[in-house]
Amino acid sequence: MRLRHAAEKALTEALLGAKSQADAIKALRLVGAQFRPEHFSSWDAFRYGAVKALEPFCDGEAKPMAWATLEGDFGELSGRELQKSTPAELQQPDTGFPRALPASAIGDLEPPGFHVDGLVLEDEINFTTGDGGAMKTLETLAISVAVAGGYPAFGRFKVRQTPVLIISEEDPGEVIGNRLRALVEGYGWDPALLANVHVLAREGVTLEDSGWQAHIRAEIERTGAGLVVLDPWAELTRGKENANDDQKPNIRFMRSLNREGVTVLAVHHAGKAYEGQRALDRSLRGASALNAAARSIFLLERTELGVAVKCLKMSRAEKPSPFVLEAHIESDPDKRTVWRSARLTYLEQHEADANTAEAFVETNLGQYGTLNSSALKELAKGSGLRAVDVSAAIKTLETVNRIAFEPGARGAKNWYLTGAALEVL
Repeated sequence: MRLRHAAEKALTEALLGAKSQADAIKALRLVGAQFRPEHFSSWDAFRYGAVKALEPFCDGEAKPMAWATLEGDFGELSGRELQKSTPAELQQPDTGFPRALPASAIGDLEPPGFHVDGLVLEDEINFTTGDGGAMKTLETLAISVAVAGGYPAFGRFKVRQTPVLIISEEDPGEVIGNRLRALVEGYGWDPALLANVHVLAREGVTLEDSGWQAHIRAEIERTGAGLVVLDPWAELTRGKENANDDQKPNIRFMRSLNREGVTVLAVHHAGKAYEGQRALDRSLRGASALNAAARSIFLLERTELGVAVKCLKMSRAEKPSPFVLEAHIESDPDKRTVWRSARLTYLEQHEADANTAEAFVETNLGQYGTLNSSALKELAKGSGLRAVDVSAAIKTLETVNRIAFEPGARGAKNWYLTGAALEVL
């Protein structure tokens, strides 16, 4: 199915500059040479799709021409028609390389497809990056279970449901399996979706190795995976991290998977931050070729608000606004490394700010007993919270009866926690 999708996409692109029957047949012949029947099981379905694609050029003769072309037996079927309709410049010796098209012959731009709406571009190279402890792996595992089950990622973003292949050289399979099961439990999803998530963990995968490349392709074909997760990049590659020439074979391999209808989501560490440096320049540690090859890059950072997510690069689509993922993790009380439940919840930035401000107000009132608004705003200095955030939090907490006030001097309000808030604390 993936190869059929890739073949249909290649034919569509090849026909963009076609102006005549001969152009269309030549485009089909080139695609047919690249995607042979033995390569995938849906060859017949692709042939019917090719007939439909050729109809605008072939005036009712699309079926026999498409069939003969794809069988490699075009021969005398339309030799006269080819000669008659082929422009003089196309009758010149064929160099084997593509000809430049006039801009007027280039079709309209197709909007990019998304595997995860607004986050992960379909059939492209995508990177999640950040410093250690930024929950990069948990974020990609949450995306994996959502895609495998067809559920909205983080309860927010629509997905294209496909099986998923996770290739990890960081965590053992037992840890990954536990995290995946905890996420399914945390979101309340059908555990049967885990049959669509396949894991290669700590098997010594090296992306540059031709043997591993062939095996990964075979596993993609066997599992039907439409999304491949690579975690972490540094452990899956053996070349010098800063050398573009060493990274280019890995990039070419990922792009070859894209051409076959597979989306790649790789996890990498962010580079060191320097004063005056652009965020994009530190987004992916090492060779600049990775930044150039990635179609989307998201930076994750642990903050008091949760996991702050910022889009650093989004090719051919609008960057989504920054947001926060709020982590909810429940561990086994007897075995703290074993998770029972896990969930990452989407929050818009202003929602995360509000939650943090409310927690700040309640924590300080719990510590000091009574504080007026000015004192709370003074305590907030240096915390990252603005005075306006504290004022909004006070108003919200009063509305839901978690705090109340006693009148003070000169109209001041001395805030304190109500019984409901004290029970929670």
